[in-house]
Order: sequence, then structure tokens, then C-alpha cells
Amino acid sequence: ENLTLQSDVLKLREKMADRHLTPDQQKKVVAKLSPFAGTRINFFAMGGDSEILAIAEEIFKVLADPSLSKWAVTVGTGQDSSILSSGILVQISPDADDPTRKAASTLIEALRAERLTVSGPLPPSHGAIMGNVSSDPLAKIRIVIAKKPTQP
Repeated sequence: ENLTLQSDVLKLREKMADRHLTPDQQKKVVAKLSPFAGTRINFFAMGGDSEILAIAEEIFKVLADPSLSKWAVTVGTGQDSSILSSGILVQISPDADDPTRKAASTLIEALRAERLTVSGPLPPSHGAIMGNVSSDPLAKIRIVIAKKPTQP
């Protein structure tokens, strides 16, 4: 009974804690993404929340740091009136080639394996970002970082 209580407390702490990718988790994600070095991705993080910015910075580092997975990252900027209210969304252009699709799927799997909530891959028209947002027309993959999902 005591073990069940401890387990419940740990689950509750995990739900309430900020999202992070530890250095060990970052290495695991990099190992999965490195075969796709050079993949172009547009990166967008919702503003206004230190938790979003912290996890966005960690994911950005994994993708953009030249010593890590070596993806070609551009940053989307602007305001949004987003349908994406929480979590992480990976979008992929309908005209993306097979290697790009595989890179997007691998990114999703790698982040999910580290216990992050990731949706996708969805086409850009699936309503994730609306409003005045700049994006990279050459990037066939886009990642959007929003607030941590609340779970019942």
C-alpha cells in the first residue's frame, strides 16, 4: 500500500513539473535525429510562459546546435491565435519527400520516447498557427511548442 502511495505521488509530481530534456535525454534524441542532419525545420514557440521557453530552448538546442543533430533550423516569429492550446505539434507539408517525412516521424517518436506530448505529423493547414506568423517556405517540417498539457 505504501508503494502505491509513493507511485501516485511520483506520478502527480511528474504531471505538475515543468517539461525538460535532461542532458541524457538530449543525447538519446540526438542519436535518433543525427541520421537526418541537414533537414530543414521551422521552429515556433508560443510566448508568454517561462515553462514554454525553457522546453523550447532545450528542443531548439537539440535541433540547431552544430555539435548535436545538425538540423537546419529557422525560427518563426509573430503573434498567433492558435488552435493548438497545449503540447508540441509537428507539421509536415503535403509535398514533403519521403526522407523529410521519415525525419518528421523520427522527431515525433524521439520526443515521445522522452515523455513529451507531441501531436502530428499534421499538414500545415490543420489549423495549428493562425494570425500574423512568419514561417520558412523552404522548410517542409514545422514544430510548434505550446504550454504543457494539463491531464485529468
